[in-house]
Order: sequence, then structure tokens, then C-alpha cells
Amino acid sequence: MRRTALFITIVTVLVCLQYTRVVFAEPSAKQTVAAKTAGPLAPPDTTSPQATLRSFMINTTRAYQLMKQAHALDMESDNIFTHTPQVQALSDKAMLYFEKAIRCVDFSAIPASYRVEFSYEAVIQLKEVIDRIKLPRMGAVPDSDDMMELDYWRVPGTSFEIQYVKDGERSGEYLFNTESVNNIKTIYNRARYLPYRIKTTEGFYRFYSSTPGRLVPPKWFSYIPKSLSSTLYFEQTVFQWVVFFMSILFFFLLSIVTFKLTRTKNFKDHPIRSEVLHLILPLQLVASCLLLAYIFEDIINLTGRFLVLSVGTLQVIQWLSAAWSILVLGRVFVQLILATPRIDPKGIDASLVNTVTNLTCIFLAICVLFYGGTKLGIPLIPVVTGFGVIGLAISLAARPTIENVIGGLTLFADKPVRIGDFCMFGKTRGKVLHIGLRSTRIRASDRTIMSIPNAEFSHLQLINLSHRDKFKLDLTIGLRYETTATQLRWIITKLYEMLYAHPEISRKPLLWVRFVNFNAYSKDINIRAYINTTRLSHYYRIQEDVLFRLGEIVEEGGSSFAFPTNSTYLRNDEEVFAEPSNLAPELQKFTDENQFPFPDFPSERIDQINNKLKYPPEKEKDYSGLPLRTEDKDSPEDKTPEEDKRGKPYTDALSSD
Repeated sequence: MRRTALFITIVTVLVCLQYTRVVFAEPSAKQTVAAKTAGPLAPPDTTSPQATLRSFMINTTRAYQLMKQAHALDMESDNIFTHTPQVQALSDKAMLYFEKAIRCVDFSAIPASYRVEFSYEAVIQLKEVIDRIKLPRMGAVPDSDDMMELDYWRVPGTSFEIQYVKDGERSGEYLFNTESVNNIKTIYNRARYLPYRIKTTEGFYRFYSSTPGRLVPPKWFSYIPKSLSSTLYFEQTVFQWVVFFMSILFFFLLSIVTFKLTRTKNFKDHPIRSEVLHLILPLQLVASCLLLAYIFEDIINLTGRFLVLSVGTLQVIQWLSAAWSILVLGRVFVQLILATPRIDPKGIDASLVNTVTNLTCIFLAICVLFYGGTKLGIPLIPVVTGFGVIGLAISLAARPTIENVIGGLTLFADKPVRIGDFCMFGKTRGKVLHIGLRSTRIRASDRTIMSIPNAEFSHLQLINLSHRDKFKLDLTIGLRYETTATQLRWIITKLYEMLYAHPEISRKPLLWVRFVNFNAYSKDINIRAYINTTRLSHYYRIQEDVLFRLGEIVEEGGSSFAFPTNSTYLRNDEEVFAEPSNLAPELQKFTDENQFPFPDFPSERIDQINNKLKYPPEKEKDYSGLPLRTEDKDSPEDKTPEEDKRGKPYTDALSSD
């Protein structure tokens, strides 16, 4: 009895221990696989070749079964162009399982622009091949414990390999490698005539490639005649070929019509409207490419290499059109800025805005093209390296052009001259018409147009004549050696009075009349003053008036202008040049009044005669008896260019003078 009770107790304890171990123990590998493959939202198990193969087979089969159920249910519904909620739910669930099967394959080497479409087709073809070969038992496929020395396992009878991923986002997983992806199409074409060994997804690829939509085709496709929807020609049905060519024809016709409409309109007086019209065509090309890609992928469901070629071509046109759109959009932006009243369309600020915007848009367009190239699978690093080498060669060959561009940017930044300014560079004078990236156009004083490279123009000494507020009067007159010191002092005094009294001569920043030199044949007097005008013709008129009055003063002083001669004459020692009798008393009067004008002209005398000269002269006597011949009131001593009421500004008047 005791032995029986002891035996029962031992058995009970062992059973409890076994139960506890089962309940609290960690799940086994098979239990983990089952757990991970059970739900559509759980990621596939790719921890070993066995787990990856099992996940691929199970998820593909489940996706196909759900797709068939959804298709059968859709054929019984009344909806022709849309799916019922029940059908849509089954279709979405099938898509979830199908995406899990896609994650068992490494598609990282496929360009992103058509990776999704290619992966759908490749997974179905891979499943079709595996269904036609003799697979080993699932337990014979290596598990994680069996892969200690090897990092891949090859499916028997094929070149498909499940390989360990060492780098990247999916490192640590076992996936069908990129070599297997590249060989799927070739192996499928060889194996598609073999009989099925596993019939869980029989006819999957045939059904997928000959029907529109993703996995579940719409009901309207059932109304298309079998002759158009069943027979394949070059991997596509007749229905797919018809829709394809009709879509391409519509695309070309729409592009031609858009081009005609946007180019026939001429809006020279409305540059913003003109640039917006030019923007329509590239935007239409981008939208058309997106629409055609949707038709080819989701509506008629093109397959095979023809799909890759079609989508790739559309992607090329799309990214080129996008870059084109950015360039045109930059011109629209420039016109919008130039339309503001604060920007002069002919000024240097407008040229700077245009240049900076063009360079920015070119940079953005290049970035778009590079991004599109990566989407199309073009390796970015070799392209950048190639562009670097090509750029170096081009820069060496186009060094003058690059120097001109840098010179243009220097002109934009320093702004020594602006568009419309009259400048002098070297011995040439002219009006700036345009400052571009490469050259500057100038209309010379002889009315010819010069184009000067910016590299040369920016290194010249540029004198901006438009920005001066006065003209400088700089004269040197030579009087004969017979002129006495009294005559010289009288003439200098009267010249001072004439200049101070002249209403168009400025007292600032400089006004002087000085006896400066005993020359070889003359006694030289230098006259420096500034004329209150910015107009060239006005300057010459005032200078002419000053010269007339200067001649009168010299003649009234009893002297004359010297000139170089090589004459020989006999002089009588008794010959004496008579000097006017009024010169000495007039100078003595200045001395008596404590206003002697040497070495500096007295300020009291300047205030008495300031702006009292008759200008413009009305008769001959206005040039004699200088300087006081009128009773004019004082006027402002300095006139600004804006106060010049005798004509247009200097830069505008120059072209007409």
C-alpha cells in the first residue's frame, strides 16, 4: 500500500514538473515560425534558410487562396468598377500576406522606380519554379543551428540561394539573394512547361499577368472577349497592347496640343503670363507620365521586361520634365520680382536677381536629376566621380569663361557701375546697357555697342561719371611776360570776383585762382572750380560763358594771352608797355578797406558779390565791367543735380548731345 502511494506520488510530481516546463519554457523554433507566420501583420521569419523558405511558401499560398476567394466573391457582386467591402477586405488581407512573401527576397539591387512592380512578378515566378521542382523535406533544409560554417543554402536543382545578409537594414536575415532575383525570369522561362509538383498556387502567374489590377482584377475585365484577354503576345494580352498604344497616342497628342497652345500666344508686354504659359508643358509632361505609369501598373498590369522598359522610359521623361519645370519656375519667380516697383528691370539689381535665381534653379534641377537617377538605378558615386573628372577637364578648357563668370559676380557684388550709368574705362567712355554673367555691353559715345568680357572689364579702372554731382572746371591760362605784377594781381582779383559772382559756379568744395608758374613763354594762372550741373551740354555752355568773361577780364587788365613762338625781334629799351591807370588805385582801395585779396580772398567781399553775375547773358555788355552789372538777389550757393532745371540729367543728355 505504501509502495503504491509512493509510486502514485512520484508519478504525480513528474507530471507536474513536465507540465510546468511545457508552460513556462521558451517556445521552440517551430513554435516561433508558426507564431510569426500566423498573423498577416507579423513579419516573416527569416532567421534561417528553413524559416525563410517556409515563410515564403506559406505566405504566397495564403495570398493566392485569399485572392481566389476575393475574385470569386467579386464575380457574384453587382459592382462592376469597384469592389464590395467584403472583397476589398479579402484583397487587402491577401496583399498583406503577399508583401510578407516579398520580404523573403532581397530586391535591394532593383531600381526603386519599378521595384514594387518587379517584386510582384518575381515572387510569383519564384513560387511557380519552386512548385515545379522536387523540394527536400522541410526538416532537411538547414536551420540556424546548421548554418554555423556556411552563410548560404542553395535550393536543389536550381541556382536560387538563400543567403545570410551581413550589411544594411536587413542584416542578420536569410533572404533569396540578388543573384537569384536576376535569374528568376530566365529560370521561369525554362521551367514553365514542367508539370506542377505542388499545386497550391497553380496558374498564379498566368492569372496575374493576363488580368488588370494588382492581385484581384476588377469585374469589368470579365466582359472583355476571351480572344483579347486570354492569349499572350510577347508576355501581354491583346487587351493590354491596345490600351498601351491608345495611352501612348493620347500622351503624344496631348503634348502636341499643349505645345501649340502655349507657344502660339505672344505676351511680350506681359512677361509673367508668358513664362507661366511656358511652365504648362513641363508640368503636363510630369502629370502625364504619372498617369501613364498608373495605367500601365495598376489598370492594365503590364508585366515582364516590357513593363520595366515602359516605366523606366516614363521615369526618365518625368524627371527631365521636373528639372525643366524648375528652370521655367525660376524665370516666373524672376518676372514676379521684377514686376515690383522697387526693382528697376534695367538696373543691376534686376541682373543680380536674374543671375542668382538662374544659378539656384540650375543647382536644384541638377539635384532633381541626380535623385531621379538614383530612382532609376543609376549609381550616384560613379556619376559624381565622372562629372568631377569631366568638370575638371571642362574647367581647364573653359577657364576664360569661368573667369568671366567670376568677374560678373564681382561686378554684381561691388556694383562699381550700374545698368544705365555712364562710365569711363581706359580711354573709352560709354553707357552700360547690360551686365551679364559672361560679358558687359556698353554703348560708346560714337553710338557703337561694345561687348567686353567681365574678366577684363572688372580689372579695369572704372570711373563712374554718372555718380558725380558737379563738373570740375580746371583751366590754366598763360599771360605774356610783359604783364606786370600789378596787372596780375588785378586780373586774379577780378577772376575771383567773377567766379564768386557766377550763379552756376560752386564755392565748395574748391574754388581758386592762383599764379602758379613762370613758364618758358608765359606767366601761368591756374583756375579751379566746380560747376553746378550734371548735364554735359550745360557744363560746356557754362564753361563757354566763363571763358568769354575771362577774356574780357584779361583784355580789361591790359594784358593778353601768351603763345609759343620762335620769333626774333629787336626791342627798344625805351619802349614801355602802358598799364591801365585804374588798376593800382583799385587795388589800393582794397588795401584801404582791409580787403586785400592776397593770399586769400576776404569772405566779406565774397558775400557782397556772391551770385551777382548776370547769367545767362542777354547782351554783349554783360561781359564787360565785370563782375557786378545786375541787381540780382542772392541765390543758393550750391545747387544739387536734382535742382538743375535746365535740362535732363547728365547720363540721359549725353546720348542726345
